Amino acid sequence: MLDSLVITLSFWLLPVSAVKYGDEAFQSAREGTFYAFCNGNSTVGIQPSIDVIDPVNGTVLKSIPAPSATVWADPVYMETCDGSNRRFVLANDRGGNVVIINADSQEINSVVPMSAAPVHGYGVPMTEEFWSHSDGDGVFDVLDLERVDQLKHQDIIAHVAIPGHGKLLWDEDFYPRAFVTNVREPFVFEIDLITHQMVQRWNFTEYGTSHPFYCPGTHGISYSRINRHIYATCSSVGLIEIDIVNFGVVTKHGFATGGQTYETRDEKYIVVIDKDGNAVHVLKPGANGQASSMVFPSVNATFPGSLAGSPDKVAFHPLQATTPSGGGGYRMFFSLTQPQPPSTVQSGVGWIDTTTLEAEPTVTHNLRFIEAGSIIGRHRQIHAGGAYVATPMDAPFSGVAIVEAEGGAGGTPILRSSVSTNPSPQRVIWVPNAYTSNTCPTKDEKASRSGLSSGATIGISIAVIIAVGALLGAMVFWYCKKPADVKNAEEIKDSSVVSENSKAEQAASSMSSCGVVTDESEAATLASLCFAHVQDAQAENEVVVRAAGKLSRAGFTCRPSHMSSLRAAGVADSESSFCYTVLPIQAQMNLEWLEDAELLRSLLHALPCGFTAFNPLCRRSLIIVQHDGTPVTISLQI
Repeated sequence: MLDSLVITLSFWLLPVSAVKYGDEAFQSAREGTFYAFCNGNSTVGIQPSIDVIDPVNGTVLKSIPAPSATVWADPVYMETCDGSNRRFVLANDRGGNVVIINADSQEINSVVPMSAAPVHGYGVPMTEEFWSHSDGDGVFDVLDLERVDQLKHQDIIAHVAIPGHGKLLWDEDFYPRAFVTNVREPFVFEIDLITHQMVQRWNFTEYGTSHPFYCPGTHGISYSRINRHIYATCSSVGLIEIDIVNFGVVTKHGFATGGQTYETRDEKYIVVIDKDGNAVHVLKPGANGQASSMVFPSVNATFPGSLAGSPDKVAFHPLQATTPSGGGGYRMFFSLTQPQPPSTVQSGVGWIDTTTLEAEPTVTHNLRFIEAGSIIGRHRQIHAGGAYVATPMDAPFSGVAIVEAEGGAGGTPILRSSVSTNPSPQRVIWVPNAYTSNTCPTKDEKASRSGLSSGATIGISIAVIIAVGALLGAMVFWYCKKPADVKNAEEIKDSSVVSENSKAEQAASSMSSCGVVTDESEAATLASLCFAHVQDAQAENEVVVRAAGKLSRAGFTCRPSHMSSLRAAGVADSESSFCYTVLPIQAQMNLEWLEDAELLRSLLHALPCGFTAFNPLCRRSLIIVQHDGTPVTISLQI
């Protein structure tokens, strides 16, 4: 059941790659180090630390001391995109802090207090924010890379009544939407990464234990842009599959039990880790609205003649051309948690290639085994970086096992080294040796943090000319073929699109048959009305892009608080959909983008926040309203 808190939701048409924690883009850096986050041992006077490991030589280059009470949880590596080329590692401390490490000086920059018991943390490159989930309070706290000595936002609600452990999923394909789980409640929540508010939730409360969609709590969460579905694990009773385009539950995969789910980086497969069942389930997404299929038998996470098993996490390594498959797939490495000390049998790491599954789709495979130490506890992280994969270990000694992903005979993986660290290593991540800009936008590539192509970047740059006065006061009047079902402006006013409010009538009287303001003064009036109800349009260097377009089921993200204000002002009624976007001034530009509808579409979809209003009766138009309210209308097919 969908608890709708919005009118319509966004549907992004941008090239993307899978996102889990926000630093996956940096794993392709060939030169780097692994940071091991160690709790130390207070009984013998060894304080917590971050040990910096050279994977090539298998040595600890530096041990960065941490506050004595630190108990490590998730770390994330992030870079700024403002030209300062700053690099940080941000790590959760379960004691209620975020620890920020300067990746250049390899020193702790600051320790910022936050809500109780943070575990999972996520980097969001588009906003350059670190989102930390508080299990104790069931909220997110947010830290901005611009100010790493204080929180930017606090107490973003991520539960209904019972706070609990949860995860966040974002992807450039549906940005600025994000989805959140809670193991203690039968919900999947949607949060807006810009407004920092919950906007809707999928509610499974009404489904009893005998219902096919029974889901007492949610934990792991993944996504595939192939079908635009999200997948959430349901307290070990299956995997719920949700269509975020049509806002409905597709099915629950009862066989895919387990607490963790991930997508391969190309989002071609959904991987479910069944720790208690000693198995890995792989699903293949299909068409939107249709249930994903299990095209391979579940992979056994046990090994003939060995006690090793109980997979916990996965790391994806892209196969190179040197492998027998010739590349093109992923090598999946699974951290194993059984047996545990004092057993002398190492749990190690299991692995299998997606190309192996594809080549033998009817064979029941076993993970292949690498002896890579053992862990104390139920959870064990594993992380890919460069040519390597690393995982913490507590036995035969405290340290990090480093696997060279394709370093063995025939391109098979091989244990490169086991590096001794301070006691109780909890987490390990890959940190490039130098600034990469891997999550920053470029002129010639679409794979950027906003998903913009070079042409769309040019499109963004039009704001500069408008803002500095090159187009000040200019007005290109709307000219388009009238839709067959709309005859004149009066019909628009009388339709449900515009309410019978004096201000709305004033705006409607100057609309063309496509529903676009064509009189400069009236456009300014409407712009002023819009500004009065859009809280985000505050900065002097922002322009508001307002477009009128035909709404499809895809829709665009709307904010309920602003919708209420617009309805109260008579600009929208219960059947109308108004959405918004603020365009920050960023670069120089020319006007060639105006002739390319796809570039404009990319621009409109990539804008992070603000005000963009879509009239369902009109298919073409763009109004750019400057911050002072002066409009510039451009006629263009969108």
